[in-house]
Amino acid sequence: MTGTTRINPGASAQCATPLPKTFEIALVLDNTGSMAESSGGQSKLQAVQTAATNFVNYVYTNAAFSNATKISIVPFAAAVAVNPSTYRYATWIDQNGQSSYHWTNVLSPSVSGFSSRFDIFAKLQAAYSGWGWAGCLETLPYPLNVQDGTPTSSNKESYYVPMFSPDEPGDASKTYSGFTVNNNTYYIFNSYIDDDNSSKSGSCAIMASGTSFNTAEGRACKYVSCIIPRQLV
Repeated sequence: MTGTTRINPGASAQCATPLPKTFEIALVLDNTGSMAESSGGQSKLQAVQTAATNFVNYVYTNAAFSNATKISIVPFAAAVAVNPSTYRYATWIDQNGQSSYHWTNVLSPSVSGFSSRFDIFAKLQAAYSGWGWAGCLETLPYPLNVQDGTPTSSNKESYYVPMFSPDEPGDASKTYSGFTVNNNTYYIFNSYIDDDNSSKSGSCAIMASGTSFNTAEGRACKYVSCIIPRQLV
């Protein structure tokens, strides 16, 4: 017996990070319209592309970083665009209006002969060459938008929907203004088709008085015989 009644042992721990170090880096790059503005003799987008390239080259040529280091590029924009010519008929794109997202801003498309948004784009491009699909895609519904996966026929929501910006009810003017037709006044931002087409096209009936904005915006018939805006003629 030593007479010891209490022992206070000490302990320490250390986590050693091996060199070279491995990182997972995400570069979030702004590619919205404002990046077209000039900055130091070049556009902001050109400047950020140069900076991103220099950073990636630095990481992958610096001995302090492991060759297992990963870098991802995340676009800071509302949508991601792919090459519209290369991927127009890609199997992972919703070609036939199967996703519940496909017709969120177009009402009764089948009545006007549309089976997908691509049918609408075809009509738009026939009226004006600059109105074709530009390759933009909408995000997937949650939780698919935060998962890695491959679109499958068993889950229609897993297909990517081509992004389509619907024509808002208006006279296709470039300025924000109130547009009145048959006692309906709409305040519009994105009108590229003249909705007051009673004397210009027989594809759409005149909107009834009191037609809601969502109903006026969602009319599929206005894309059947598009009127080219005067500023494009």
